[in-house]
Amino acid sequence: LGTPVPGEGIFSLTSNTRDNLLFGISFPSGFFFSYDLESGKSHIYKDISPKENELEQLRQFALDPGSYLSRSLIIDNNGLVYGSMPVNKLFCFNQANESFKILDYALPDVWGRSALGQVDSWAKSEDGRLYGGNAGDGQLFVLDTEMMKVKNVGKPAMMPRLRGLTFGRDGKLYGITGALPGYSHLFSYNEEDGFHDFGNPEFPMKILGIESGILWRGFQIGTIVSSEDGKYIVMGEDEALSQLLIFTVEAK
Repeated sequence: LGTPVPGEGIFSLTSNTRDNLLFGISFPSGFFFSYDLESGKSHIYKDISPKENELEQLRQFALDPGSYLSRSLIIDNNGLVYGSMPVNKLFCFNQANESFKILDYALPDVWGRSALGQVDSWAKSEDGRLYGGNAGDGQLFVLDTEMMKVKNVGKPAMMPRLRGLTFGRDGKLYGITGALPGYSHLFSYNEEDGFHDFGNPEFPMKILGIESGILWRGFQIGTIVSSEDGKYIVMGEDEALSQLLIFTVEAK
């Protein structure tokens, strides 16, 4: 389909299937763009890309664009696009009038580490609330899109990163936290029970051609998704030798 932002790569992407549009953030400049799948035309916006004073602050922490651009974008029930921007801010894009709103409430952070604020992942609940993960300190937060307020839910494990989020058919939020130099942990969350840390996932091998029954650990898991009915949670590793890890979610 071409290059939506000339000279730039694509760092994150989401789709509005109703309007046949893609939205993304370019790499390394952090330009926001929209792409019309029918016309093939792109619109490039520089509103959320880091300014020179912000870049200077990020350089003091030796951060590169991969460590401060929004890794994930999400669209709410009203068609608004949400993501993060430097330094430690959330933005909202309204396609109707091509406007950006910078939220008054920043990503949850630890004192002195706000420069590490970066959305790692998003998931939308049945009631339309947006759950997100802050990469820097591995904190889960929920965004009330009506009140435009952010609530810090807490840390599922004592690790940075929150690389993926998805809902199961039991109504619980499942996610992956942890990254190098540590190992990934699978966790679940709901308001009634709080967090449950399943630890580093371990599964018996089922694939043909590999000895059946041996145990395989997902040390570095890069993505997680649920089946359409929420029955299965599927995780994918991002190491050289990697597997798909699948488990069944019990019904409510």
